[in-house]
Amino acid sequence: MQQNHLTEVPRFYRVALLLFFTALFALVGRGTLMSSDEGGIFNSAVAMTRGTLSVPPGENVHPGRDGRLYSMREILPTVATVPFFVTGVILEKAAGLGSPPLASGPANIGIELLDTSNWPLFLTSTLLGSLCGAFTLLYCWEFLILEGLPQRRVLTLVLIVGWATPLVVYSKTIFPQIFESAVLMLCLLRARQWCERPCLRAGWKLGVACGLGMLSRSAFLPVVACFGTFLLLVGDTRLKDRLRAVAVFAITPATAAALILAVNWLKWGSPLDFGHHDPRESFSTNPLTGLCGLLVSPGKGLLLFAPIMLVPIFFARSICKARRAEFFLMLTVTLVYLGVYSQWYDWGGGLCWGPRFLLGLIAPWMALSGRVLFTHSNIFARRLFWTAATLGAGVQFLGVAVYPQWIYSKTLPNPLSLTTSNIVLTAQAFAQHGVDDLWLTSSAMSREYILVLSVICGMLIGSIALLIWAGRSGGSLRTAITASETHRESRSA
Repeated sequence: MQQNHLTEVPRFYRVALLLFFTALFALVGRGTLMSSDEGGIFNSAVAMTRGTLSVPPGENVHPGRDGRLYSMREILPTVATVPFFVTGVILEKAAGLGSPPLASGPANIGIELLDTSNWPLFLTSTLLGSLCGAFTLLYCWEFLILEGLPQRRVLTLVLIVGWATPLVVYSKTIFPQIFESAVLMLCLLRARQWCERPCLRAGWKLGVACGLGMLSRSAFLPVVACFGTFLLLVGDTRLKDRLRAVAVFAITPATAAALILAVNWLKWGSPLDFGHHDPRESFSTNPLTGLCGLLVSPGKGLLLFAPIMLVPIFFARSICKARRAEFFLMLTVTLVYLGVYSQWYDWGGGLCWGPRFLLGLIAPWMALSGRVLFTHSNIFARRLFWTAATLGAGVQFLGVAVYPQWIYSKTLPNPLSLTTSNIVLTAQAFAQHGVDDLWLTSSAMSREYILVLSVICGMLIGSIALLIWAGRSGGSLRTAITASETHRESRSA
């Protein structure tokens, strides 16, 4: 079996890139929460620090088996919020800081916040979503680098994936989908590493990624089945070895499933009760309506909010030739997403930017498209990509810059109508109010504002300096990756 030396990126380079992406996303944060989903996650995290799971009343909050109120929000986003909340509390009390810089003001998010202290909210909303978005780009970057593609072009592609798609808008939030996006990109990366070097370690890593996916969204379960089937069918190794890998793979998803069922029982009294107690919550939408809405509708269409997704559609055949196994894997995953969410009663995702249920598909498909885009003879693909990227960046500017409540406080946008779609209404709000959804535009130039700006800009400048230093001192990154992997394997031996 041919040994793959490109399975690990040097840790210092990964950390520098992660800081770089996180700082860029943090600069466009709003500094507070926007939706009841975020409020439910935040309240659940605060409750955990107080030794309980019960939360105040609000949207998607229902009485549990003991009569107390519980949120139906997911486990991974809730647990990930805890350290940011605790850090905010410590910072607020120890440093004696005043209010942090905020956008136009706290949104009416449809839920009573358990703790309205500003710094915990600011750190959570500004850094947690940014970190998840950064992990998505990091895994996408690593996938493309391990394909042997040019480093500068890879970084350009990854930045476009981040800032010409709804990923940048969701980095301002702690919606479960921003976690799911990072996890699904990690799953594809682990699947690619399995193809190159099928072994128990690779199967276990893929299982860990899938387990995290289940903790970020319970609906991730059929996606786990796709990756498990992939392990069973793909890989230059014996069937017996693939079966062993599947067994190892299943450990983490099974553990995640047990944890989800246990939490369901603690909250609602039944392991199979996921908290969907609203009678509207069902798979009641006509699949054709949901499918067209998710892909091409004026208010929620993926191809309108992320035009660069036209590249994997137009060049599917070329992508299939380059990475056949991964192509059919992602095609199956995409069909699962479309099949599930096109029938959900709220297929558009409610008060959010674009098709949030499909957010996780963007980075994996663009990672698979990298080889097509960097083929010198494929001029049309590059022209299509740059045109779509320009249009996408313009669309995301509206989602990043304009305060969402200007729209949602007046009417519920109809995703199937052009005149009342998110983009049109947001453009009208921008013409009237300008940029007002960034903490950067806060009118209060306080010492807290200067502190936050200095820390984030310092992180950005420091990460850039580290990347430049690594590039000059380490020579080719591909060589560095090879050396790192060889050293690790020699130590293991």
